[in-house]
Amino acid sequence: MPSPQKSTDNNKIISLNGCDIHFPDEKHFGRIISGYIGETEKNFILTDINTAKLCLPLVRSQFPGFDESRVITIDSGEGEKNISSLHHIWSFLLHHGAGRDSCLLNLGGGMITDLGGFAASTYKRGIRFVHIPTSLMGMTDAAIGGKTGINIGGVKNQAGTFALPEAVIVMPGFLKTLPWNELLSGFAEIFKAALALDHNFWNEIKGLSLNETERTAIISRLENGIIRKSIEIKSEVVASDFRDQGKRQCLNFGHSIGHAMELLKQGATKDIPHGYAVAAGMLCEAFISKLLCGLSAKQFSDIEKCICVNFPKTKFEKKDNDGIISLIRHDKKNVNDRIMMSLLKAPGTCMPGVDCPEAVIREGLSYYFKKA
Repeated sequence: MPSPQKSTDNNKIISLNGCDIHFPDEKHFGRIISGYIGETEKNFILTDINTAKLCLPLVRSQFPGFDESRVITIDSGEGEKNISSLHHIWSFLLHHGAGRDSCLLNLGGGMITDLGGFAASTYKRGIRFVHIPTSLMGMTDAAIGGKTGINIGGVKNQAGTFALPEAVIVMPGFLKTLPWNELLSGFAEIFKAALALDHNFWNEIKGLSLNETERTAIISRLENGIIRKSIEIKSEVVASDFRDQGKRQCLNFGHSIGHAMELLKQGATKDIPHGYAVAAGMLCEAFISKLLCGLSAKQFSDIEKCICVNFPKTKFEKKDNDGIISLIRHDKKNVNDRIMMSLLKAPGTCMPGVDCPEAVIREGLSYYFKKA
């Protein structure tokens, strides 16, 4: 597979195996979309109740003749990434006459791009789709790389496809619509990509202090290099391992434990934002990396400082151990009932498929509980 095109020019496209990733300003936003979707009467938009209110007006303004009846709006939140929502989208498309020449625009965060990509890639055995991510996590991770999916039985991404959109249109202006916790949540995936795959990028960003009072300056840094660099890192590894059989699994660092933590608390009084759970998972898995893979005490200390300074501590107790480990056992990368994790030998050097004994995982969790 070809490597993605790289450039430090924020106006230039990154090409990932035929999927174009654009970085337009608002002036050129509509023109870029039009180049992919063709006739508006054959197109549909999937959004959630939040992005329908905050982001859809900009898309609508670019296509004043767009038929409002072709907008599919679902509730927000990870809990909506399920078979019921998938069936609703399929039924909506069928009822409104969507054909194989139709296109679905997925306007929203990671939940929308995961769900919408799955719906489009399976409806009539596949229709065209375009991602317009509106969250930092969507821009830097979820919308990039061609993974789609839904959750089943409280376990993340157990059904899905590998399917690239025709394009991903990244407009950082949407970041201004995000509450602070969602903006902060997206940074977890940026730190993850750096830790797993690029030590120079990690050294560049590990000292960031993510304070809400500096929101404008932080968004400016994202717009002027951090988002593009994160996408380039992910695109390069996806181009070499699209089906997630080898190096791409490094992007799972922090997610084995993080996903389990997220799902354990889903439906509680207040769900844990995905990025907060991933940050907690990275801290646990960095501790395990120190035990199993030779991550040095100094390197671990840098990771610990970055995560503890920037992310709220997620409250878990020792009694949650069993539930977390039970959920980890459903991770797709496990082999023959052995828990396999992507761990760090050093920042930028990740080892996929490390066999992790349950006792060591419990040790990592115990470390985190003491920190929390």
